Amino acid sequence: MRKYVVIKDKLNIRNRPLVQDEYYIGFARQGEELWLDDASLVEGDAPPGTQDNFWMPDVNGNLVSRAGVRRQNYEEKKMDFIREPFSAQFVDETDSADESKWKISWGHVDMEVWKLWQKGCRGHNVRVAVLDSGVDNNHTDLLHIEGIRFKVEGNGVIILTDKFQDLDGHGTHCCGLVGANGNGFYSGIAPASNVAAFKLYNESFPSNKKEIFLLLAKAFDTIIEANQGHGYFDFVSMSFSLTESDLDGTDDATGKKWLTILQEKIDIISKKSFIVCSAGEFENAYPASFRNVFAVEAANKMKETKASATDKSRLIYAPAGDDLKTTTLSSIHPPYLANFTDSSAATAFTAGYFALCYSAIKDGSESKRKFFSNAVTAMIRENNNYLGAFNFIL
Repeated sequence: MRKYVVIKDKLNIRNRPLVQDEYYIGFARQGEELWLDDASLVEGDAPPGTQDNFWMPDVNGNLVSRAGVRRQNYEEKKMDFIREPFSAQFVDETDSADESKWKISWGHVDMEVWKLWQKGCRGHNVRVAVLDSGVDNNHTDLLHIEGIRFKVEGNGVIILTDKFQDLDGHGTHCCGLVGANGNGFYSGIAPASNVAAFKLYNESFPSNKKEIFLLLAKAFDTIIEANQGHGYFDFVSMSFSLTESDLDGTDDATGKKWLTILQEKIDIISKKSFIVCSAGEFENAYPASFRNVFAVEAANKMKETKASATDKSRLIYAPAGDDLKTTTLSSIHPPYLANFTDSSAATAFTAGYFALCYSAIKDGSESKRKFFSNAVTAMIRENNNYLGAFNFIL
């Protein structure tokens, strides 16, 4: 028996692993602690909104759905991971408890992504666009990542397919968290996913407002075009924040406000892609303030979170409040890893975790998207804004 925490608003307790009313005997509230026997899983019905059909006995022999509970204490989950023979390929065998020597981040363990890896789910056939400072395409763990550079010239934007090298490191951090393949020093959350690095800037966005608008508009158009074919993006990740004044302008050709144009493009992208972006540290931060996006803020190992001005109905908290290990520029001395934190890291982490879970859903593309969207919405609606509540697939 081990202690679990209820993550659903209301978790039904039944005397059989079936969802029919005749087997209902009571319920537990969100936040309640239950002692459950996870070594004696019982197969049965998958409750609505989940594909997990396993149930766990409580101390009285009654059953609760595994999808409705989670091990919350990070140190306990860390010890569970270290004890697993599977962990040997990611930890230092001489000092397995030393996280600084791991080939994954503490967030991997907190979210128990290794359980999905054990099932063979690693992000296969899922495409993620990371809009940032590019990627270091010389890094051993990132050689597979494709890239595009967007550069303003005159009144337009040109696309360079061979000039996306990251000079800052921020984009390399993000791409690594999402999909570093583990060939060298580090595995991202979804190491088999197809990541595309969209390079929008070197060290920061240009100071010219019109250039910022042109860069974003062209990047969004590129995603829209890709989404019209078979190479569409399942997820789009944006780990940056712009102020409302950064995007305060009017398009000469149409007379529309820049924010209106970008919102229209976001609306089109969201029909095919899930969009996650940094919540930012100020009100009216963009792209977090656009509709049809999920904003992400950081949480630490204790599940403590930063205050956010973002609407709670589309806010997600994810691991990153304590430093997350990820990839960095290969010009840095080996092992080419660095710590990454705050909402930028939390956003990339969420994109990777969503990609991982998405790859585990066996339905067709349209039913898969609908199921996934409903699961994320339910997580937030039930006030389970912490990404750790999103365990429907484990």
